[in-house]
Formats: sequence, structure tokens, C-alpha cells
Amino acid sequence: MRLVFLCAAAAAFAAPILDAQEIRLRRAGPGRAGALVREVFDAPHDVLPADTGLVLLPRGTTSPRTVLVIGGDAAVGAHVLGDVVVIGGDLYMHTGGMIDGRAIALGGCVYTSSLATISGETECLRDVQFDVRRVATGIEISYVPVRLEAVPLLALPFPGGIRLPTYTRVDGLGLPWGPRITLAEGAIEIDPTITYRSATGGIDPLLSLHAGAGSLWFADASVGRETPTNDGWIRQDQLNAATALLLGRDVRNYYRSRNAVLRAGRIWERGATLWRAWLGGQLARDASTHSRAPWSAFDRRDSVEGMSRSNPPIARGDVKSALAGIGVEWIRSGVDVRATLETEVVLDAPGDARFVQSTGHSSVTFPTFGTQSFALEVHTVLTGGDRAIPQRFAYLGGSGTLPTRDLLSFGGDQLIFVESRYDFPIERYRVPILGPPTISLRHMMGSAGIDSLPDLAQNLGLRLSLAPLRVDFTHDPATGDSKIGVG
Repeated sequence: MRLVFLCAAAAAFAAPILDAQEIRLRRAGPGRAGALVREVFDAPHDVLPADTGLVLLPRGTTSPRTVLVIGGDAAVGAHVLGDVVVIGGDLYMHTGGMIDGRAIALGGCVYTSSLATISGETECLRDVQFDVRRVATGIEISYVPVRLEAVPLLALPFPGGIRLPTYTRVDGLGLPWGPRITLAEGAIEIDPTITYRSATGGIDPLLSLHAGAGSLWFADASVGRETPTNDGWIRQDQLNAATALLLGRDVRNYYRSRNAVLRAGRIWERGATLWRAWLGGQLARDASTHSRAPWSAFDRRDSVEGMSRSNPPIARGDVKSALAGIGVEWIRSGVDVRATLETEVVLDAPGDARFVQSTGHSSVTFPTFGTQSFALEVHTVLTGGDRAIPQRFAYLGGSGTLPTRDLLSFGGDQLIFVESRYDFPIERYRVPILGPPTISLRHMMGSAGIDSLPDLAQNLGLRLSLAPLRVDFTHDPATGDSKIGVG
């Protein structure tokens, strides 16, 4: 069957089908595009160079495995028993075309037809560039970092330099503004901002710098005045802002800090894996802060879980520390694995504390049967040496972690939290725009304490969601407590 396809394809587009040994992937690149390219090269595939600008897979032919088209467009009328991946062009589906796997265009897009079939996902990554070069031994493919030819030296991000706002029970509305300075064709980005805090009436300056865009080496630095939190992992900034504003639930503790942070590191690609490693340091002068109970639709004056909830006091003074971290991403066949671990070695702190604290966060998602999927998330904080200062404590409890426990009711310098979730989309009742309703089975367990970990608390949950709304039922098997939440 493969011989029939090869002969028909060669006659159709007059280009040789190259053996995998004639193709060398020099650099796949970072992110989603790099993961896709590595995945294709690791699996059996046929390579079709688009020497004439277009590769035609004619109707009436069959490819027994994945087809990789490089350096131009592809038109698919054949039956492909795998994926079709186009590097440096568009993918067009013709009448009768069938792709049993995915249709992916890197540096272009996929154009479907009502008379053609794609069984897997359709994905377009327009802004990705690859250099396809013929050499004596075949063809070399290298990721090309995107560099804008005419990057303005000074620009105001839309609209008018205003950045994405935040909302917390400490600062109220945080409204950042500032220009963006770009050097070396985008390789260096300088970001000076000032942030107005509505609850305090104050303005915080912050200067950030990123160097190495598109390079294997990178450096990030910042200096300024902020309101940090160790609980940002529980909910992303925008979701936490929305729940604080609308529901009066801010699932974070805060303190104030004037700090300077520097990290520098390198990126490595190994097969389907992307590694990052960095070293750095931090200088900070910290102080406690108080909730000012800015406006919220509910529970503004609630001092237990609402906007008036107090922040734990911290150790006021200077903190000097060294940083080292590592991160990894592995994406293949729908499996997405991500993990980061950063270790802080505290060299000087209030009370002459000397300790080492490692903070890790990892997630795994993968498809199971049909459109069902499984997700696992783990967050850890482990401390050795002296007891950590309070501004390095992390907390659990309440919405976002263990719903049957009071919000951030227990914490310390040791923490572990694990959440697993199995999702069942109900495709039969798909809603236009919103998609299908989804039933999720959840299991959460965690513990946090000072110097050691108490016994793990567990919650079992059932969730019904229809983006962006959800209803949660959670039960604690140890205490018998149950809770229903709407979000």
C-alpha cells in the first residue's frame, strides 16, 4: 500500500519522498510548535519537500502513516492514516480528502472543506518560522526566532500604555501604566511601570527587564515596590481578581516589599522535552500590610473569609537570598507534562534565620477515552534549616484548595497539595459557543504546618461546569462536612 502511495504521490507533485535519515532537525524551537515538531520526528513519517511550492496528495491514494510537508503548501485529497503536518506553508483540504489524525500547519493555517474529513485536531501556528535548507546529505530544518524588522524603540502598549489591571482586598484596583522600550530587534525588552493602588491611593514603581527573546540564553530582572503573595498558584491573577470583586473571596495572603530580583539561565531541547535552568538572587525589605476591604458585591465586611480578612503578620526587615531553579515541559500525543522547582537559600533574614526553601509545582493532563481526560496538579513547599520567616509561609483551605476547610486556615513553611480530576464532557448536549457541559470527579488532599506536616486532609468533589460557569459539591470523608459552591 505504501508503494502505491509513493508512486502516485511522486507522479503528482514530481518531488522525491525523502527517507527520514535525509532529514536533520537541528532545532525544534520552544513551546507548542517545538513539541509538535519533535513529536512528528520521533514517530514514523514520510517527508515531502515542496520544491515547487505545493505538494498534492491526490484523491484515490492512501498514506499508511503521518505525512510531513516542508517548505511550502499541501493540498490533501488522499486518505492519510496518520497526521498531516505542514512546516512553512498552508494545508488545504480537497474534496474526498481524509486525515485520520491531526491537521497541523506551522507558519500557516489549515483550510478545511465540507467535502473532506479531519478526525483529529486542527491547529494553526501562524507566527512560527522554520528555516528549510538543502545540504549535501539532504535537508536541515531549524527553528527561527521571530524578530520584528522594525521594532519601535519606545512604544505604549494598547490602550495608551495601560496594562492588565488587578483587584485584591489589600490594594483594591491595581492599574499599571508605562511605556515599553525595545532594543536589539526585540532581544531586549525594558518595561518601566507605575501602578496606582485605589485602596491606598499610593503609586508603586517597578522596572522589569527581559533579555534573550528567541535565544537559548535568557535573563530577567526587576526592581521596585510590590504587594507579593505566596498563594498565587491557587488561582491565576485575573480569576482571583474576578472572585474578589464579585464574590468577596480573595484566596491569597499578602505583604509589602521593596525588592530587586535577578534570574539568568539557559534552555535545552532534548527530543520532545524542553528544559530550563536558572540561577539568581534576591534582595528585599518586607513589611506587613492590612486589608482595606475595598468594594465587593458580597462579604465586603466579612472578617473571616471576606474582604476584611486580615493578613498574617510577617517579620519586618531585610532578606537576602540566592536562587536556583529548573523547569521542564513535555508535550506529546495529547499528553502535557509541566513542572518547575525553585530553591531559595536565605543568607540573611530577620531574626538571623538561615534556611533553604524549595517550592515546586507540577501538572499532568492527558486524554483517556474519546473526549474524556485526566488532570493531576501538585504543589509543594519544603523547608530545611531554621524555621522560615512568616513571609515565606504558604497556606491551604477554602475555595481553590480544600473547600470544606476555612479559607487559608492552616499554613506554614511545609506544604503539600494534590488535586486530581477526571472530566466527562457530555457531547450530546453541546451548547453553541459554550461547548458541552462537563461532569468532573475530583479528589483533593493536602496539609500545611510549621516545621512539619500534620495529617493530610481530603476532599471528594463532583463538579458540573458549562464554561464559564460551574457548580461544585465537595465532601470531607473524615469530618462529614459538605459544601456546595457556585463559581
